[in-house]
Amino acid sequence: MSYKLMSYTVLLGLICIAVFGFISSSRMTNPMSDQPIGPGYFPTALSVILFILCILSLITTWKKEDQKISLPNIKYIILTILGIGLYILSWNISEAFFICTFVFLLFLLTLFSKQKFDGRTIWINFIVSLGILLFIYFLFDRLLNISL
Repeated sequence: MSYKLMSYTVLLGLICIAVFGFISSSRMTNPMSDQPIGPGYFPTALSVILFILCILSLITTWKKEDQKISLPNIKYIILTILGIGLYILSWNISEAFFICTFVFLLFLLTLFSKQKFDGRTIWINFIVSLGILLFIYFLFDRLLNISL
């Protein structure tokens, strides 16, 4: 695959994320209108910085010489991107954060496991996913009082 084509594709995707972030953060209302910095200040600043850096990277990529890059693990990349998309979609539809996160963690741990795919590997990944989920629960729900 071409270096420039891959760079342009990723950078255009990041520019879309920056524009979406800018639009979303500009819609955030400020409950205390007399304060100059509201809830949308930092997301707006981050999206502007991301946009500027992507434009600069587009310019530097355009000036570089094209070369061929190989992607030996393209299957893992595609499966991970699809998994992230399904995770976000299922979380958005079901609003069951803990169940969706558990299934997503179990999927990723099983996908990237170096061990042979058997019942023991799935059992270990199950326990690790449950441990991470319990950590997230106790940290946010109990310690910080942020319900997920």
